[in-house]
Amino acid sequence: MTSIDPSILRDDPLLHRVWDRLGRPPRCRVVGGFVRDRLLGRPSHDLDLTIDGDDGSTAVPAERLATAMGVRAHLLGTPPHRIWRIETPELKAELWPLGDLTHEEDILRRDFTCNALSWQLPEGPLVDLVDGIEDLENRRLRAISRSNLEDDPVRLLRGPRFLA
Repeated sequence: MTSIDPSILRDDPLLHRVWDRLGRPPRCRVVGGFVRDRLLGRPSHDLDLTIDGDDGSTAVPAERLATAMGVRAHLLGTPPHRIWRIETPELKAELWPLGDLTHEEDILRRDFTCNALSWQLPEGPLVDLVDGIEDLENRRLRAISRSNLEDDPVRLLRGPRFLA
């Protein structure tokens, strides 16, 4: 059994650079695959960030990050599911405005427990509402809910990739 050490997130230089370049917005969390992969000791440059507010209020941090990276931020999707995407050879970041969702609601709508872990930038804490850390330690893939997978069947197809 592997022991999960959240200090890897606290000390991650990419997270600190992104936090500074975003302009240190309130309540910014990295969620999902980056957290999972780093806790497993794997490299990752694919960040999903949630920020309190709507796509308008998250435009400033998105533009700050993009400008610092020498690229443009792109607003994708249709309301209420709009995200900011910033992509360079070194980083792929998506900024997800939470809108009316709480952090807990956002976590509970995700696919698997290992993707429902979040780290509040810059210093934590690591939040695990669904026993995702225990599942990572035991190399177990568990859905948060059947309805989350039924609502978006493509999520189910990701399961074998995670198991591999």
